[in-house]
Amino acid sequence: MTDTLIELTGITKVLKGQEKPRTILDGVTLTVRAGESVAVVGRSGSGKSTLLSIVGLFDRADEGRYLL
Repeated sequence: MTDTLIELTGITKVLKGQEKPRTILDGVTLTVRAGESVAVVGRSGSGKSTLLSIVGLFDRADEGRYLL
């Protein structure tokens, strides 16, 4: 049995301070279990920093569930 450390389900984040709202994360689901290593990769502007800010509790998702 592997213990789940972090579980994100349906995480959505929308930036609303610009001309029109911009979806940064759209329904992200991620599970990290004890002993696993995870790398977050992607092109510039793809939402990596936003995702890590939510995981680190520096920001809140607009929708979805986060279990720590």
